[in-house]
Amino acid sequence: MAGLKSLEWFSDLKVRANRNEEFQKAAKWFRGTIGWRILDEGYRFVISEGQVKAIEPGLEGAVFTVAGGMEDWKELLTKGTLNRLFRQNRIRIDGDRVEAMRYWKVLWYLTEVGRSIK
Repeated sequence: MAGLKSLEWFSDLKVRANRNEEFQKAAKWFRGTIGWRILDEGYRFVISEGQVKAIEPGLEGAVFTVAGGMEDWKELLTKGTLNRLFRQNRIRIDGDRVEAMRYWKVLWYLTEVGRSIK
């Protein structure tokens, strides 16, 4: 995500999410790939058995994708919440919205863990 976060930041996110008990509980039954997209660039989170197995560039194979503009992502990862920005149509869900709603807590905890990284 050009201008937003580095690959090192995403590596730290993976480590912290995998240590976060709430994320692990929320992701326990999810097996698949979630995307984060900003503008034309994205990353996919490969998740299985309560763990982020990999974070890779690109969105191939994502069941659903969280998408928004640069300013919306910056707000989301500093002071905003996923719920509020989604209700305001600043962050949207692309792909299988039913699965996104089923696993909303997975998305929520990923952004909460991301907010803890400086």
